[in-house]
Amino acid sequence: MTRPLPTATCSWLTRLRAKTGHIVIAVIDGDLVCKRLQVRAGGMHLTAANPSYPHIASQKARD
Repeated sequence: MTRPLPTATCSWLTRLRAKTGHIVIAVIDGDLVCKRLQVRAGGMHLTAANPSYPHIASQKARD
């Protein structure tokens, strides 16, 4: 299951540059989430290791 990522509400909390495969902490709609980052030509995806939690996808990758 994948839910859309509202691009206006995603904030990065670190100065380190996250790359594909890194585990990141992101703020989504005011909540902290811990997911694995996947950056592809079609956009950015945050994938959950636990199948009980949804994956999160955006329309466009952001810096």
